Amino acid sequence: MRKLLLLITLMPALLFAQSSITQLAAEFAPTGTLRAGINHSNPILATRNPQTGELKGIAVDLARELGRHLNVPVTLVPFDAAGKMTDTARANVWDLAFLGIDPARAQEIDYSAAWVELEGTYLVPAGSPLRTIADVDRPGNRISVTTKSAYDLFLTRTLKNAQIVRAPATPESIDLFATQHLEALAAPRTALIPVAARFPGSRILDGHFMTIPQAAAIPKGRPAAARYLRTFIEEMKASGFVADALKRHGLTANDAIIAPAAYLRVTFLAGNPTQGKSDPATGEVTGPVRELADKLADTLNRPLKLTPLNGVPAVLESVKTHQADLGFVAADPSRATEVDFSQVYLLGWASYMVPAAAPQRTVADMDQPGLKVAATPTDSPGLYLSRNLKNATFVPVKSQEEGLRLLQNGEIQGFATNRQRLLQLTAADPRFRVLTDNYFAVKQAIAVPKGDTATLDVVNRVLTEAKASRLIEAAIRRAGLTGAADQAP
Repeated sequence: MRKLLLLITLMPALLFAQSSITQLAAEFAPTGTLRAGINHSNPILATRNPQTGELKGIAVDLARELGRHLNVPVTLVPFDAAGKMTDTARANVWDLAFLGIDPARAQEIDYSAAWVELEGTYLVPAGSPLRTIADVDRPGNRISVTTKSAYDLFLTRTLKNAQIVRAPATPESIDLFATQHLEALAAPRTALIPVAARFPGSRILDGHFMTIPQAAAIPKGRPAAARYLRTFIEEMKASGFVADALKRHGLTANDAIIAPAAYLRVTFLAGNPTQGKSDPATGEVTGPVRELADKLADTLNRPLKLTPLNGVPAVLESVKTHQADLGFVAADPSRATEVDFSQVYLLGWASYMVPAAAPQRTVADMDQPGLKVAATPTDSPGLYLSRNLKNATFVPVKSQEEGLRLLQNGEIQGFATNRQRLLQLTAADPRFRVLTDNYFAVKQAIAVPKGDTATLDVVNRVLTEAKASRLIEAAIRRAGLTGAADQAP
């Protein structure tokens, strides 16, 4: 299969015109300066010089790089605990933060996907009988944690027997562990290594009770900035920026691993204007496919990679072979053996284009003996005609161009496809017109890989919400599809 043509480049700054970058910068940094919250208690993210207060680390590097992309200055706002940073999400003291992903925090902030992943594990004192991660969750064991850290939130939800003892910041949690002779100290493995050196005989347990995905985040209510941030973080991973920063700050794979790519890969039919329109100069896509894809990406907290493909078979193949997570394509029973379909979100109407002087006025006039009508048999309008014509002769063609050539030469009496495409063609050529009615409602849906029920459930939920809010109806209107497509009931 032909390699997918990527519409969304890996260079976020190139995604937008300068005016759009200016608008994004205003949403990211309403004060004119990007205020980056830096948690220096996590050495993977940053460290703070106790004498000078200078902050260094990957989080600092990423914040400054984002500022460069947005053409805004950056100010670093230090925090000694992630919980303190999330507590101030609504206080307008920071615009960007770096911290572990946890659902409890998602009420106040929007995350990117992870850029690195850490191991959450335990340090136990010298002589401890605890040998495994499972040993810790037993009655009588007390675990020191930093309040509202990712591992505190996780352990609060999952521990059954052990007691959690909280401290406001990491240094205090270490002191608590030592002075009260607690049975374990929980933290990322990297943070525990220097602590273990302070307490002879102490041990870091093998394995982990959780992996802690570290992400970038912004306060809720900045949707365009959130979308840009997700793409920015993916570019930082793909370009090698994160890997280089790890090395630059003396960190290895034993400290943190780079998180895998997290794009939501979506394909759609490039030549189907009821789905969306692609600007030939910029590649920007507008229409229902773009607005629904954005909503799905936001729901799944993943940056969007939207790719136009030539022909329905290519879209189906991309989903079937897992080269795409989702594909916008018409639902047809003959295709359901290859992929699973969502509910129908849009009805795109199919009709005929005929010579301007032709006697045929309605679609019923086309199914007459002696008439020849052409369509692409792999498209839904063609599939329908190939099964349902009773009298006229169906002429399969490989492309729209071939069908138009036959019509222009008088070898066929009608060319069939979706109404929006026909309207575009006849607007450019007054020798032809489109019949006033339609013979078929093309049921546009979203294809997911066969058996992927979890993704299908999310897609259906998003489509239900989009219908209820009239998002699809508005997208049809904004794209100028009125009369050629309608939101499905």
